[in-house]
Amino acid sequence: MTRSPLREFLGARFRPGTPLGLALTLLVGVLVVLVTLIGTVVDDVVENDQLVGLDSPIETTVLDWRSSGLTVLMRSITQLGSAFVVVPVLLVAGFLAWRATGSWRSMVFLGATVGGASATSTVIKILVARPRPTSGALVHALGYAFPSGHSTAGAATWFSLAVLGSSFTRSTARRVLMTGVAVVLVAAIGLSRVYLGVHAPTDVLGGWALGAAWVAGVAVFGRLRPAPPRPVR
Repeated sequence: MTRSPLREFLGARFRPGTPLGLALTLLVGVLVVLVTLIGTVVDDVVENDQLVGLDSPIETTVLDWRSSGLTVLMRSITQLGSAFVVVPVLLVAGFLAWRATGSWRSMVFLGATVGGASATSTVIKILVARPRPTSGALVHALGYAFPSGHSTAGAATWFSLAVLGSSFTRSTARRVLMTGVAVVLVAAIGLSRVYLGVHAPTDVLGGWALGAAWVAGVAVFGRLRPAPPRPVR
């Protein structure tokens, strides 16, 4: 019995282990969800709508946690989304990937993801022009609040490194571990921005969604795969 072209197409989209199969389909689905989330958060921030109403109670709860010891920890964690940490980490990861594969595709993937996310964040900041919270910042911060630049760069950096690392192993356990570590780091960076008083929770949520969307988008269109090792001479 001959299968219809539509069934053949759908079957190929959900076939595991192929370049255009299940993995790509899941990435596209994640990208659609993230882009929808970004649009929802931007709309609510601009219109001062439902999500913004959650900012105040969440900020109050987080700010009540403040203590001298936790402040030191949060000031350290927040650096994981700063250029002082992100740029060297990306350069080292890209160089190691080049050493392993002989290809610069990994470096391009990382650069496009983080660079694109950061540039988009800057444009949205200027367009939305949301002021920062007035709850008493514990660190110095420049520019507008939405979306959180540290949260955007952190999500783009650590999620892209998880994607890159996963492309070098077939172990499901290792892939889950790398993804889990990335999620924890990204969540901690966002939490630190609220704790330090420089961003509202919706600023962080927008940054998370934007950074993750760039990772999913570049992975979809670039379909990152490690290049074969260079031949030994």
